Amino acid sequence: MVTTRARDIAACLVSLVIVAGTTVAVATPAEADSKRVAAVTLLSKVKVSSEKGASSYERSRFKHWVNKKGRCDTRAVVLKDESKKRTTQTSSCTVKKGRWVSAYDGKRMSRAASVEIDHMVPLAEAWRSGARKWSKNKRTAFANDTGYTHTLIAVSKASNRSKSDGDPAEWMPKRSTCSYVAKWTAVKYRWKLTMDRTEYRQVKSKLNACGKKRTMVTKPARGTVKNAGGIGTSGNRRGGNDGGNSGGGSPSVPGNGGYDCPDSHPIKGNADSMIYHVPGGGSYDATKPEECFRSESDAVAAGYRRARN
Repeated sequence: MVTTRARDIAACLVSLVIVAGTTVAVATPAEADSKRVAAVTLLSKVKVSSEKGASSYERSRFKHWVNKKGRCDTRAVVLKDESKKRTTQTSSCTVKKGRWVSAYDGKRMSRAASVEIDHMVPLAEAWRSGARKWSKNKRTAFANDTGYTHTLIAVSKASNRSKSDGDPAEWMPKRSTCSYVAKWTAVKYRWKLTMDRTEYRQVKSKLNACGKKRTMVTKPARGTVKNAGGIGTSGNRRGGNDGGNSGGGSPSVPGNGGYDCPDSHPIKGNADSMIYHVPGGGSYDATKPEECFRSESDAVAAGYRRARN
């Protein structure tokens, strides 16, 4: 069993605990902190300015979806990354089936045709917040940003259309509002997009009400044409690969529908409860994982919390 003492040794980056013949990588606080940041910290670096250029916005100014790797375009990459099980696809990389849970309203979907890929910060909002000044290539990079896990998200059609181009002062999802506002802030920071005063006040109020623990996000690098996962690359989204969720060096892979996780990803994640189980834990053998993680730090980074038993 992974001990509390092992997790608390901050001098080491990773402690290796041998459990039932399995080596489990356990992140120390120092390692976890280097990958995560409080959204309110990023908010302090976002410029407040009134929106401009609404009348000149055209969706065609943001080219999407572009090919990312081989025949797979951005939509396919995100669909495969976010599916809770291995996806099926055509020879031209059109994703057909998988298992998705919309973060905005909790709707479960098995047909890719029912899923829409949402820009966390809508294209029109980005245009009004600074993207109107960007080059064509930078707008394309933003619209297809698979280089950062929070920029693009698979959601239900109804929730995406309800959101439209609204900011958090105008629209909020039915669930996970703390996480939503945190990720919104992270994407605005990443691409140096501004917030108008009403938007900023709403975001700040929500982040403060939620607290830092509930609004930690994957630490974003500043967005560029190069690190957004440009044409011909898959980016570095969690689980992104051309082989349909095969895992390898990815932080997580979907469960196989049974009780086992691959040896490379032994941490079991339950997506409904957002709880993860480690080998040797009381409920580990009885848990059918929907997601398998490489290490505890990867599970925590994905928003999971450790089971008590």
